[in-house]
Amino acid sequence: MNNSKAFSFNIFTFLGLGGNRVAHKLQGSKGMPKLTLLQIDDEDFVHEMFVRRLSKINIERFKNYEITHVKTLEEAYGKLSARHFDLIISDRSLGNGVDAFENVSNIRKLAKNSKILGMSFYADKKQVEGFLSSGGDVYISKTDLKEELEITLKGLF
Repeated sequence: MNNSKAFSFNIFTFLGLGGNRVAHKLQGSKGMPKLTLLQIDDEDFVHEMFVRRLSKINIERFKNYEITHVKTLEEAYGKLSARHFDLIISDRSLGNGVDAFENVSNIRKLAKNSKILGMSFYADKKQVEGFLSSGGDVYISKTDLKEELEITLKGLF
């Protein structure tokens, strides 16, 4: 890994936007004609909410995408071992005490060139910093999803 890339993986900006909290890592991306997304979330209603938000985004790169939804890290590891995803969207808490943010380094090993977006209703600054320093690219609070998703995705792609 060259120095500039290593540097970008360790620097993030924590923005406070009138109660909205979004953490962004500073890094560009390479594009593909069709975006492939993997969403890791144990709640179906969150997946449905995310898909609805995506359908309203006015970003050219998100006019043509394919989303795969899994509920466990084991399922995610299987999907990531089988194919490339441009964007991985992961919830922090996957039930049964599983914290995906603590496992982001394992996700990163399988998805070296993917963007990883972490989402949670419940994450403090220390958890977000740990997520970003372990290989995540961006964090969004689920409570701010409506307002922040498009802005965040524009920054990634």
